[in-house]
Amino acid sequence: MRRRPLTAALVLGACTALKPPDFLRKAAESLRAATSGPPPPQIQAFLAGASSQAKREYAALQDAFPVGASEDVQLEYSAFEQVFAGRQASGSSETAWAQQEAFECRGEVYALEPHAPDQLVAAVRRNGRGGVGRLPRAVAVDRARALRDHVLRVRDDSPLVGDILGPSDNSIPDAPQTRWDVFMDPADPEVASVVQELLAGPVGAAFAELCGPDAVLRECSAVVSAPGSPPQPCHSDTKWTEDLVLATCFVALQDVGPELGPTRFLPDTATADAHGALADALAAPDAAAAVVAYAETVSQLAVLDAGDATLYESRLQHAGTPNFGDRDRVLFYVSFGREPEDAPTSIDPAVAARGLRLGDFR
Repeated sequence: MRRRPLTAALVLGACTALKPPDFLRKAAESLRAATSGPPPPQIQAFLAGASSQAKREYAALQDAFPVGASEDVQLEYSAFEQVFAGRQASGSSETAWAQQEAFECRGEVYALEPHAPDQLVAAVRRNGRGGVGRLPRAVAVDRARALRDHVLRVRDDSPLVGDILGPSDNSIPDAPQTRWDVFMDPADPEVASVVQELLAGPVGAAFAELCGPDAVLRECSAVVSAPGSPPQPCHSDTKWTEDLVLATCFVALQDVGPELGPTRFLPDTATADAHGALADALAAPDAAAAVVAYAETVSQLAVLDAGDATLYESRLQHAGTPNFGDRDRVLFYVSFGREPEDAPTSIDPAVAARGLRLGDFR
């Protein structure tokens, strides 16, 4: 029997089955003015240069909340403005949104189901085609929350923060950054607490089976997605190779609902054919190729509880989805693999220089 697709589509517009509740709750507070006069000045200024798609989706939000009054539009619409300004200003943003619409409107979207500890490796391998495993409560909630606070402090104070694949980061002059890659030190108490619990359990055992018990620590970082962050273009973390070279585990440091930008995974895409199709789509001169490439594709959204972990291999295609929520989404991650290659990885050079291996944490 065919499973029912996840209905919490994240694309605003006519194809949306269920708009993100937290985003709409905020939007409702300001969109109540829809029938009482023209949009407030800030929104008029934005819409003056907006694309026809942005105008249609703004109108769709108005239709959803046709009565009442509004006081403060700046906060409520910051996410809306950043998302669609990013779409207009960046070709990669256009591609990412085209992919997003292909998945949500023309594909099948499922919530990523949890796996038993002894099923993680099989879920990642997926008979050689590539998949993703989910382990509930891989880390205690209090440890996850403590690490989240630590990540945000480091992001605000440290120079070891970089842009990650995200089209609106720098596509608009003076626009705020919406995605960060925050290097973590496994020797810091908040990080060590999570890493030790994570790798002492089923996730560590899965890493050992997938990458070998002597696998090198290739990444130790956290990805932060701010409210208003647009989707990422689909990508894999490493180029196509015959054998698995890297595996990555994400840990949710807070609940990640469908409105907060969960990671989208594309099962069965760790193959040579899937990588060829991805290369063709990215090389195309317009976003239409993205719709063709990803229409009718099955995808899985990693809607997680705090402390849940996902495990996947680096050849698998995936992407961050838009953050329509009201707070930062923070995911901690570690990756283990073979001896370091030339490909860039997300790790503090000082941490990489220690030559840490999986066995050092188990």
